[in-house]
Amino acid sequence: MEMTNMQADMLLTQLSMIYTSLTKNSEPVPCVLTVGLAKNIRKMQGELKEYFEEKQKLLQKYEITSDAQINGTENGQKFLVEFTPLSIEDSGVELHKIRMTFDELCDVLENYEGNLSGDIMTLQLICKDDDQKEGE
Repeated sequence: MEMTNMQADMLLTQLSMIYTSLTKNSEPVPCVLTVGLAKNIRKMQGELKEYFEEKQKLLQKYEITSDAQINGTENGQKFLVEFTPLSIEDSGVELHKIRMTFDELCDVLENYEGNLSGDIMTLQLICKDDDQKEGE
């Protein structure tokens, strides 16, 4: 699946929120899920390293410290002119697929009693396809 730098950034945020909420609770979850999340997070952070560095440089260059400044100030508009081409580039991120289908994952999470934050639907992107046979 191809995704832009911005899409990958948002996906990374969601996966990180889910991982944090799963690992800080004492409620048991399948290690295939937590390890899969950790692999994807680590991989995405590495592949997006230059994107994050350039984004940070632009934020500093235009003295942007809040989201409100991006749309509400002249410097915010200048930031967007430089940042937009970077944000829509193909990220090159390849996701690691875990050994669970999304249906299997939903069955597990249905009985999960801990606090879970983040958009669970994003987990579809890292689950193996329903039609994949075990061992593929």
